[in-house]
Amino acid sequence: MSFMQKSVGNEQDFGSDLRELRELRGWTKEELEQATKIHISIINALEENRFSDLADPFYAEIHIRMLVKALDGRVPFFVGKYRQSWQEVNDKKNQANKLTLKKRIKQTDLIVISRYLSLFIIAPLIFLLAWYVYSQAKSLSAPPVLEVTSPPNHQVTDQAYALINGKTNPSASISVNGRNAIVEPDGSFSLSFDLPRGMTELKIVAKRRYGGETSLIRYITYSPPSGPPSPLPQVPSLLDAVTSTTSTIDNVTTTFQ
Repeated sequence: MSFMQKSVGNEQDFGSDLRELRELRGWTKEELEQATKIHISIINALEENRFSDLADPFYAEIHIRMLVKALDGRVPFFVGKYRQSWQEVNDKKNQANKLTLKKRIKQTDLIVISRYLSLFIIAPLIFLLAWYVYSQAKSLSAPPVLEVTSPPNHQVTDQAYALINGKTNPSASISVNGRNAIVEPDGSFSLSFDLPRGMTELKIVAKRRYGGETSLIRYITYSPPSGPPSPLPQVPSLLDAVTSTTSTIDNVTTTFQ
């Protein structure tokens, strides 16, 4: 079998060399397709240097090796020629893209109004977003509102308990001298607190989970009702009992006489 001696050069492109090798061997495209199981569309794309029609350069190189081996050609020569041709086509494509991009940039440089319009639209949105985040963080960290409606400060009562009523933020917790109160969905709260005799200091504290706290102090004095002392019951003495018995005996004796 004869061998075709060729070296890499610039005389003709890869596709022409591959087509020339096939024709020298006397093969048609259909025969080459049947021998290598490579679709004729790929053979046409390689012979016409239409590398953009190939799915992947790596698989295209594998197909080239199979075709050249079937045609009894020099595989290194054709692989090198394919890589060179593919690189030239790719370089031309990149250069065309650069020229197109440069042309687009020059055209858009004249349109300055659109940039300012986008800035005027985006800047308020960024400001509103930042303001919203700041306000949410401030509301979460701010001390809660605390309003105590009863008892009034420095109240004097004759009841042994005090009813603490008030209102705060629904998300806050309430405690009175360490005792927790139930906060309703509208923020109102109520707690009954037992009072010892005398003055009691009530410390009402409203606290957020992740924020500060607010506290109020109420003083209340428990003074039970007072009145005249009740007389003590008379306990009969031993002398009174003897006198009463003697008197009874005398009465009986007088009656019999």
